[in-house]
This record gives sequence, structure tokens and C-alpha cells, in this order.
Amino acid sequence: MILTGAKKAQDQDTVGFWPVEDAIAAIGTATDTVALIARHQRIALGQIGKPSVAPLLEKLKLPQFQQLVVTVLGQIGPDAAEAVPALVGLLNAKEAETRREVVLALAGIGPAAKVAVPELIKLMNDKDFAYRGAAAFSLGKIGSKEATTALKSALEAQDPLVRLASVWSLLQLEPDNDEYAKIAVPRLAAALSIDRPRVRLEAATAPAKLGPKASGAVKELQKAISDESTEVRAEAIIALAEIGPASEPAVPDLIALIVSEDPSLRRPACFALRTAIGGGRELALGQTINTIVFNDIGHANTASHGIGKLTQANRGRIAVARDPQIQQVAIGQVGPGQDRGHAAVYGVEPV
Repeated sequence: MILTGAKKAQDQDTVGFWPVEDAIAAIGTATDTVALIARHQRIALGQIGKPSVAPLLEKLKLPQFQQLVVTVLGQIGPDAAEAVPALVGLLNAKEAETRREVVLALAGIGPAAKVAVPELIKLMNDKDFAYRGAAAFSLGKIGSKEATTALKSALEAQDPLVRLASVWSLLQLEPDNDEYAKIAVPRLAAALSIDRPRVRLEAATAPAKLGPKASGAVKELQKAISDESTEVRAEAIIALAEIGPASEPAVPDLIALIVSEDPSLRRPACFALRTAIGGGRELALGQTINTIVFNDIGHANTASHGIGKLTQANRGRIAVARDPQIQQVAIGQVGPGQDRGHAAVYGVEPV
């Protein structure tokens, strides 16, 4: 019953299917499916949001549930601001894993957790704390310039994750700082191959904010298009788009993705082709596409504009079909007024 309710709350993204009291009651349920229940209840409580916070704080007083509750509070994010004092108190918890979850929860809450900055700086500088990189990351998410001096001192720390997180956080505080960008790009590029999905996700996300300054990460971002995490793949595509023409080596991969079965990848790939990547190579170094089919008019629009940019130098034209039954596409040297198929063939790019 609890598992069914939790999954309904997750699937329906609504409070109505599973009252917050039931979700809280599920914490600590001793059954064979406890891990699955815990997963669904975390998602459900995170979706319920602010109404969950007060009862979660009561549950936080019980040591056996602290890590789970802290994780949920981080997922709730800024709406969990009232939990900050209790979370700061747990930064001195005996278990390092609990402190790590608290650090990440404070990062999820963001600027409302500013009061935690002095304690987070202490943790970042504590050589006995195994998750110093998480503390540096949290300082950037909170966004307090009070941490600038400490983060600069951590740029050359022995721990590579501390070095990465410190420069990432400095960029959150001063996004236009060219010196930080120069330090960050190779570190972000290297982090795209780290065996930690969350680290890879942040490393894929950050270059988009740097734009052309992140051109040194193109090779690694191109590899990240094939990451096992869909989130990492999508962020890598967006980063390539924001970097601009320097991302041209990734064009063949992006063209392959616009016909991906995963819609969460098609749209950013279309966006990348449309907004940033040109260079005048006919469909990416001679690659030919006969038909691209989209049922979604937005995808069709975006794809046709993007591919049109790629064909301009060769006076090429391409059409994107919205109707799967239409297999005609105009491409190459098409004369003015020549029949390009049917009305259902959408988005012919004139040159």
C-alpha cells in the first residue's frame, strides 16, 4: 500500500494521490521493498515540497532517519529554507556520510543557506573530511562572496575534486572572470570522464555559461554526447551550442541525434544546429540525409533551420517532414519553383 501510494505520487507529480502524512510515515518502513519505497518516497516528498518540511524536521530528530530526511530536504530545494538551522547543526555529525548529505542539501537550498557558509569553509579546509569537494561545490551553489578568499586558496589543493569544485564555485560568484574561466575549462573537460554522474553533470553544464571561452572543452563534450546519463548528454549538447562555431567537429554526432528515439536529446540537438553551429559544410563533411521526420512542429522548425545553416555554402536545400508517411525531401541543387514534394513536407530552407 505504501509503495503503491509513493509511486503514484511520483508518477502523477501531485500531492493528492499520497498525503504528506503517508509519505512521512513510510520513512523507515521495514519490508523487503524498503529501498524501493525509500526511492519513491524521496521523489514524492520532493514533489510535495514545502508542506513536507515541518514533518520532515520532526523526523530529522531521529538519528536512524537523518540521511534519508536530509536528502529529501535537499531535493525540495529553496522551499526547505526553514530547515537550514537544523541542517547546520548536523554539519558536526559523527558520520562523514551524513555530513556529506547535509552539505549537498544546503547546496540544493541555495542562497537561503548563507548562514552555513562559515561552517562549510571549515569543512572545505578540513583535510580529514573526505568530501571537501562537496563543501566547495556547496559554497558556489549558495553564492556568497564571503567564500571567495577560501575558494581561491583551494584552487591548488591536492584533492582534484576540491580544485575542480573551487574554480567552479568561483565562476558562480564571478561568471565574467576570464582568469577563472581559463583555469576552469581544462578541469571541467577532465571531469567529464570522472566516474561520478553528478560531477559529470555539473562539468557538462558549466561550459554553456562560458560560451566561446569553453572551446577547449569541445573534444570532451563531444564524447559526453554518448554519456550513459541522458542528463549529461543533454547538457553537453547545450554546451556545444553555446560554445558556437568551435563546436563544428561535433556536427555529425548532432545530426545523428536529431533523429534519436529520445525526445529529450532531439530538441537540444536541433537547438545546437540552429543557433550555433554553421561553418558551411554540406550536411557535415558530405554526410547525406534523405528524410528527417518529426511529428512535433517545434522540432521540425528547429531542425530545418539548423540544417539549413549547414548547407548554405553549397547552395543546398533540405526539407523536414512532419508526416511519417511523407518520404520526399528536397536536397541539393533545387531550382526556383521546382516541386519539393507535398505540403506536409515542412520547412524548406531557401538560400
